[in-house]
Amino acid sequence: PDCDVVIDNVPPVAQFCVMSTNANDFSLATIGDTVTVTVTTNEPSAVPSVQCRFGTGPYMTYNVVAGSTGSTIFSASRVVAAGEGSGNVDCVVTVADVLGNSGTATQVADPNCAVLVDPTPPTATYCAMSNNPTDTHYATAGNTVSVTVTTSEGTSVPSVQCRNGAGPYMTYTVVSGAAGASSFTATRTVLAGEAEGALSCLVTFADAAGNTGTATASTNPACAVTNDLTPPAALYCVSCTNPTAPAIATPGNVINVTITSLEPITPPHVTCGGVAFTVSGSGMLYFATYTVTNASPEGLLSCIVTDFTDITSGNPGTATQVALSTCVVYIDVSPPVAQFCAGFNSGMTVYPGQVVNVTVHANEQIQRPTVTCNGSPVTVYGSAPSADYFALYTVTAATGDGQITCTVTNVVDVGGLPGTASASPSNAGCFPIAKVTSDSPSPSPSPSPSPSPSPSPTPSVTRSRSPSPSPSRIPVK
Repeated sequence: PDCDVVIDNVPPVAQFCVMSTNANDFSLATIGDTVTVTVTTNEPSAVPSVQCRFGTGPYMTYNVVAGSTGSTIFSASRVVAAGEGSGNVDCVVTVADVLGNSGTATQVADPNCAVLVDPTPPTATYCAMSNNPTDTHYATAGNTVSVTVTTSEGTSVPSVQCRNGAGPYMTYTVVSGAAGASSFTATRTVLAGEAEGALSCLVTFADAAGNTGTATASTNPACAVTNDLTPPAALYCVSCTNPTAPAIATPGNVINVTITSLEPITPPHVTCGGVAFTVSGSGMLYFATYTVTNASPEGLLSCIVTDFTDITSGNPGTATQVALSTCVVYIDVSPPVAQFCAGFNSGMTVYPGQVVNVTVHANEQIQRPTVTCNGSPVTVYGSAPSADYFALYTVTAATGDGQITCTVTNVVDVGGLPGTASASPSNAGCFPIAKVTSDSPSPSPSPSPSPSPSPSPTPSVTRSRSPSPSPSRIPVK
């Protein structure tokens, strides 16, 4: 038996299985993972030679870390490094039995014995939009901002953090897309008091091999959102077309309300004195107009400018009246009414050389009226505008006997509205009888106008009979 010889010229048969230490999937590998090739022979063999490459890259030697000559199971491994390429792990495993017969191992036909090396981080872009009905590029309190993430390959569910301007990052909730998908949507509702400004996001994710990526913002102009929580502010000024008094509107005058803002706004609703004005304009400048009629309410015109928003975000705005006297209008639709009375300080009979005092009192301030007595114009005294004026008529021989007749015309209020004047009622003795006779008594001292008329320069006189009603009792509007 010691002389028996066994002739063995049959190559050994071997198979190998490739696996990775990747934490996500042992059939994938990325930089830092260890790829292990396990070789199994059908007979005791020498330590095999293991050479592997990734895709079409160069072959690299794997170190046998388990098994020795005479073993039938061996393990060779290598750590994936940057720059070694990517693709399926392709190995050439050479084995030899103890007699020196060499053979080549084949890879086990099992998906669990194959590794794909993927060291490339995934890429992605994100698109942000708002559900703001006014403009999806802007968001205000209550709007929902959606961030759609599109990746270059199937990835994990991304983490989406966004901030407005320089404000803090806030978490967006992913509402669509699961692990392995390449499209995801994350949303968040804007709250009052948040920072304003353009939305920027930090989106992170990983592919199946564990390579992490960061998304960049889409360059599509439709994919941008700005947080705008500030209500628009507007100013308005009220004026009218009255050439006599720009602050007083009378029937036929047009009242103008000019509205300005610092940003484009929607057309506002303008109501003044309970009347809706007609609005025109656009952007940052609007006009509201109304023509005054006899039925228009009188008094200081109070306006309300409401129901407007900014064009971009739909924030409701407020308007404030400009605090200038040139931006205030009063409506005056009532013509002025005046009464006048002619009197004499020593009785109801006057003689040549004596002076008759004609007093004029209106129910509101008027411009200087015209006074005529017995067909002759009389100088009118008083500071205009005023509710009270007086005129001094000197009796002459040409006056003639009879009742002195005076008229007051051109009664116009400060707004330019014409009115009327009439003699004081129930005063038959208001206009004295002028007597021109040769036996006229010596003229009584006559009142004379003050060199510098005061606002109410009615002279101090003593009347034997006062007009009824007294001008001072006529109400002033």
